[in-house]
Amino acid sequence: MILSNTIKVTKEYSGSSKFNFWNNIQVDDTLTVSVNLEHISRSNHGLHSITVTISNDRDGTKFSSGWNDICNYLKKLELQQFSLPF
Repeated sequence: MILSNTIKVTKEYSGSSKFNFWNNIQVDDTLTVSVNLEHISRSNHGLHSITVTISNDRDGTKFSSGWNDICNYLKKLELQQFSLPF
């Protein structure tokens, strides 16, 4: 099962990132954030980690990372969140 939600960017990424995905985001881009609930990986410390994937619908690029990293990146954007589909 994959849980996903769509968000719209209302202000460009503040700051810079070593990843082009974040630097290339533009105002009015639609991002799809998804979490695969069936596949939980293990981190380097043996703890379970949740991998979140964000795809930019404008150009099809994707970025995957751990939950905390994604949250830190999203804090540097202004977003309009659409309602969850359930």
